Amino acid sequence: GMFQSCNTLTKIDLKSFNTLELENMADMFNGCTNVTNIVLGSFDVSKVNNMSGTFRDCLYLTTLDLSSWNLNPSSGYVTANNMFNGDLRLKTVNVSNGWRPTSIKANTDMFTGCTAIAGATSWNGSATSTMANGDSGYLTMAQVEIKLNYISYSGNTGTQGKVSGAVGSVVELPIPVDNGYVFG
Repeated sequence: GMFQSCNTLTKIDLKSFNTLELENMADMFNGCTNVTNIVLGSFDVSKVNNMSGTFRDCLYLTTLDLSSWNLNPSSGYVTANNMFNGDLRLKTVNVSNGWRPTSIKANTDMFTGCTAIAGATSWNGSATSTMANGDSGYLTMAQVEIKLNYISYSGNTGTQGKVSGAVGSVVELPIPVDNGYVFG
């Protein structure tokens, strides 16, 4: 793997890394035992079909943000054996709707030793990809907030307002008195 066994690194920042043609992430960060922060930005993993051991034995890693990941491999599935194996302090793995657990086929020991992990559920000893989801597994659905500014018109007079909410939540605007809304 690209950074495999780089045990002197404590932070890896790849937010500007071009991963458009990336197909194999096996062991990419495996053995980065002292890393505490991996910044992946908007890694494009849509062509990746092997993630085996990607974050294995990152002993001091506590949080991973994979919310930009879109698992849509050309092969139809992703191999993820040992993907997080040995990440003793890993507590949170943020994902979004682009994370498709049904795309993960080979998953032996995917979460072995991840005793601190807690997403929709806390560590229960299951190490397979059945726990690789944000609905009932170890992963956490990322909360992205959307903010909307608007002006509500009544006659010729406009009143500014704001609403916000997490993706997937329902937000209601006040009923316009007269002519409706202008969004900005």
